[in-house]
Amino acid sequence: MFPLNEILFFNDLFPSRNGELNMALDEILLQECHLPWLRVYDWSKKTISIGYFTPHDSIDSANKPWVRRWTGGGLVHHGGVRDATFAFGIPRREPASITRSSCAYRGIHQSVQQVLSGMGINCDLDDGNRPATTGGFCFKNPVSSDLIACSDGLKIVGGAQRRSRYGLLHQGSIQGVHVPTGFGLALANSLARKVQQLHVEDDQVARAVTLANSKYSSSEWRNRK
Repeated sequence: MFPLNEILFFNDLFPSRNGELNMALDEILLQECHLPWLRVYDWSKKTISIGYFTPHDSIDSANKPWVRRWTGGGLVHHGGVRDATFAFGIPRREPASITRSSCAYRGIHQSVQQVLSGMGINCDLDDGNRPATTGGFCFKNPVSSDLIACSDGLKIVGGAQRRSRYGLLHQGSIQGVHVPTGFGLALANSLARKVQQLHVEDDQVARAVTLANSKYSSSEWRNRK
């Protein structure tokens, strides 16, 4: 599956954005980019994200902002000191966009593993045989092909996916380790032979703001069952 021929890389760490805008930007890029793309980003404040199917009444946010993702998965805390977030999109026109979800998940995490290991963060792909814990916390429940730290056996990389008529979206989170500067570009180079570095355009942000307000901030979306 990888490397792809070309990828667009958006280093979108500054400025940091709120949860609704981050989710909306991932969706806008999936709709509008005609090549595979990778976006790394930060959170303007500590935020909880929950998967598309996660009940909203399972959150004990203690007044912490929260957002519902377009992708699946469980509950994730973002915005900590040792926390990094990325989104990877493959447009529908690319054959890789219709790869079986488990294969795409494993392939993406193999690239992340390669980059992290090269930066001194040794980790292994989970074999999926660990007993699940309760509570829906993503980083307490490793699934097959999540990345596990060799040092202590804890999950450090997880992800969630959404397949739509626009293509495949993978939203990934790295937690519990310090991710060195340059991780995003190194991951882009691992995923594709050619990397085109871009900035998120003002008009893309404007469209994402509209989507954030109409969808990700709406009670219908947040409280869906």
